[in-house]
Amino acid sequence: MHPEHRKESRTSAPRQPKGRLQLIVGERRHDVTAVKDISPTGIRLEIGTLVDIGSPILVRYFDGEVDLQLNGIVVWNSASEPGAKNLARPGSFIIGVMLTSPSLLDVFL
Repeated sequence: MHPEHRKESRTSAPRQPKGRLQLIVGERRHDVTAVKDISPTGIRLEIGTLVDIGSPILVRYFDGEVDLQLNGIVVWNSASEPGAKNLARPGSFIIGVMLTSPSLLDVFL
């Protein structure tokens, strides 16, 4: 597994978001399959496509009333971390995202 770099404690997602969660990479949008865990400055996500380390991204949560977008950068992916491959379902990838501002996403989980 990827070495721990977060200074804050991470919380396993007790449930999945009520709204829709997407990862926006450039002009491409990818639906998030699952939120694995979250901290104020990071989030571990399962998605259906591999996103390169160093990619600037937007994490977007939206429902009928809220549209929240957070900037971040991909700091690791399951292709770069052999132990993380076992955490993803077949055809999925796990990515670690460092958020550039504190997250409010845990409010929606």
